[in-house]
Amino acid sequence: MRYSSTGKYYKSGSAKYWTAAYGANIQIASGSDGPVYYYSIDKVRKLTNTIKNASKSNSYLQMDYDYTVGCYFGVRGYGVLINSCTVKGNCKFANSYIPWFSVI
Repeated sequence: MRYSSTGKYYKSGSAKYWTAAYGANIQIASGSDGPVYYYSIDKVRKLTNTIKNASKSNSYLQMDYDYTVGCYFGVRGYGVLINSCTVKGNCKFANSYIPWFSVI
C-alpha cells in the first residue's frame, strides 16, 4: 500500500511545522499485481487526515484509515475474489516530511 497526506506548512530557516491538514489517499503500490492475481481496495470505511500540535515544532499530520483489500484471481476488473482482509491503523507524517527546498 502507498499512503499519502497533504497539508499546509510553514518553513523559515531551520524552523518548519505543519499548519493545516488537507486530503489523504490510499493506493495499491505498483508492482503488487501478478500475472494471475491482483489486489483492489474494495471498501473504504474511514480515511481522515488531521493535524496534531499545529504550528509547533512537534506538529504532525495523522492519517487514520479503515478499509478492505480484496485479492482476486483473474485479469484486473474481471476476477474472482479469493480472499479479503480488513486493514485499520494510522500513519503519522512528522515535520521531516516537509521539504527543505521550494518547488516553483
